[in-house]
This record gives sequence, C-alpha cells and structure tokens, in this order.
Amino acid sequence: MNRADGFAEQMQRLTCLSDGLFGEAAEMDSFEAEALLRAAGMDPDGLKSRLYQRLDQQAQTHGRRGKPLPRVYMQALDDLRPLTLPARKEAEILGQAKAAVNRVIERAKSLSKLLEGQSAPTFTMAYRNKKKLSPRDKQLLDSVTEEQRKRVEKFRGD
Repeated sequence: MNRADGFAEQMQRLTCLSDGLFGEAAEMDSFEAEALLRAAGMDPDGLKSRLYQRLDQQAQTHGRRGKPLPRVYMQALDDLRPLTLPARKEAEILGQAKAAVNRVIERAKSLSKLLEGQSAPTFTMAYRNKKKLSPRDKQLLDSVTEEQRKRVEKFRGD
C-alpha cells in the first residue's frame, strides 16, 4: 500500500467517525456547523472570509484566461461574499440581499427546530418566608401567579 492509499483510507475512516458523531454534512444546517466550528476553536466568519478570498483569486485567474465560471462556483462566491465589500453590479447587490435574507430564514427555521419539544416555563407558588406574608400579600402573589399561568397557556394555545 502506498502513501496515497493509506492517506485516503485514513480520511475515509475519519469521515465515517465524523458522520457517526455529528451526522452527515448534508444533514447539518449552517447554525449547527458554525457552533461546531466555534467549539473546535475556529472563527466561522474568518473561515468564510479566507475561503471567499481564495475563490475570488481563482475566479480572477479563470477570468483572465477567458473561461466562464461554472454556475456553482458563482453561487459559492455570492454566498460567501462579505457584506462589507462593495457590490460590483446592481445584480450583485440583489444577490447579496437574497443570500442575507436566506441565511436569516435558515437560522430562524433552525431556531424553531431547536425549540421544538421544549416545554414552556412552569409557574409554581413558592414563597421565601411564608410566616412573614400577610393574607393580602399571599392573595396578591397568588393572583399574579395565576395571571402569568393564564398568559403562558394562552401563548401555548392550551
């Protein structure tokens, strides 16, 4: 077995382990991917910026040769383009806006998935020192607790 085969075999084994731990890359949303990058000590925004710079340099080299860029390559450039860079064309501004809106929508969807199955807060009657509460205080606290419970039930749709 040569070095290239050994390296490919190691990469395949690592990929299988990674898929087992985190799921396949296609199943992961951008929110989860960014969280994993941060957990690994990497800056997702810095990574996007460096990747964009590399792709942009390659695109310029490709363009100087007179070859058109593949559509997937152009889409990657649009998706990774930092919002701080000035847009070159009106169509590019529109593309940046669409990409930004799509990222916001994707994050909102992933947030709603994360919140699924989470229970609403539960209110209970607990007073620090019941001996010092007057009947009026206890009644007031009970009414506030009941009002909050009703608000939560109304919010949950119960």
